Amino acid sequence: MTSTTTQMTFTISTGIRFPLKQQQRRGRGSLPPRAHSMMADVMEIAEVNLHHAAAASAVITSRLTAEKLGALLIQEPWVYKGEIKGLKTEANKVIWDLSSERPRTCIVVRSNIDFFCISEFLTQDLVAVQARDTEGKDLVLASAYFPGKTATAPPEAVERLVEHCKRHKLPLIIGCDANAHHTEWGSTDCNARGGAAFTASPDSAAEGKPRIGVHP
Repeated sequence: MTSTTTQMTFTISTGIRFPLKQQQRRGRGSLPPRAHSMMADVMEIAEVNLHHAAAASAVITSRLTAEKLGALLIQEPWVYKGEIKGLKTEANKVIWDLSSERPRTCIVVRSNIDFFCISEFLTQDLVAVQARDTEGKDLVLASAYFPGKTATAPPEAVERLVEHCKRHKLPLIIGCDANAHHTEWGSTDCNARGGAAFTASPDSAAEGKPRIGVHP
């Protein structure tokens, strides 16, 4: 009997201070969302490729709660009958392209963070949401998958997202599985896709460069 182990690369970014809604049960006579009292907290954002594994989904969901992570930027989630499984809890929301039979990206956001999905950038391989920090500044979180059969990276949809954030001066945090190698983000070599992705990386209008090349 043989067994296989799924390797899960888990990367945590610098914490971001979000205003968090105090959880209240909505019902007749309850206050609207804007009337809820707010509290500030620093929550971290993680990027991970789950390799379609149910076990990895359970592990990352547990860590989301235990480590009080604010959001997960996920590639290759566990999908069953067109739905992403193993990530939804009462404490979070899962965003992906519902029109895709095999979504390859999603974002998990804690329920007490205010955000909205940017539908213009919602595809099988890209999910983007916009949130607001405690200073009243908007930022964009994105999860992307770069299909391995294409010769260059990033895909056109990701390039449009980067340009969108530059045009609107929105900081961008993007986690992706690009199959791209570049020494800038820890690879031992550089390839054509890595060079193209590095050239297209967010600059001063973004929070940082894409998480690229960690899944060879």
